[in-house]
Amino acid sequence: MNGKGQKRLYRTTFDCFNMAQLEGGYKAVYSGSTVAFFSLLPTTLLMLPIYDSLCYVNKRQNQQQENSPAGFVMQKLGAASIASVIVMMLLYPLDTITKSVMVIGSRGYTGYEKGLMNCVNTIHKTFGIRGFYRGMHLALLKVVPSVYLQLFIYEYLKQYTIMADPDVKTEKKLELAAESTFVPKEAVA
Repeated sequence: MNGKGQKRLYRTTFDCFNMAQLEGGYKAVYSGSTVAFFSLLPTTLLMLPIYDSLCYVNKRQNQQQENSPAGFVMQKLGAASIASVIVMMLLYPLDTITKSVMVIGSRGYTGYEKGLMNCVNTIHKTFGIRGFYRGMHLALLKVVPSVYLQLFIYEYLKQYTIMADPDVKTEKKLELAAESTFVPKEAVA
């Protein structure tokens, strides 16, 4: 968003893509994607076990409560929220570095660093450790609902896979159906 009196660097998203490609080639279009790709793996490797552990602990503590759809959703929402906050706190510096590397050399960029390590050093010298976490509170507003949706789909597919597996015993399927809002009890045959 531009302030008053500032000239827009690009007219549209396509214009931005086109100008980046013209000025720096395809390498400029994909700058920072290596860091983004390698931050995806630890995010996933941390998110799912933390989420499953939180669901397990919550299930153990609330065994007496009736299993209602609202309780199920709140349990999963709480676990997804906590898991996303934990993972975001651990890995947000990678996101900051990714965004910083992406803007190096772009139109209107006034920074002077070149390359990944120089970018990391510049952030640290300019802002300290807190510089790696700048904007995290805004990212949480986006990440928590997004992660909840991803983990909701993960939970559904996990239960669907167990129910569809012919090698899983009927007792396990009945147990899963009893604690799930996804699996109707009639589906276990």
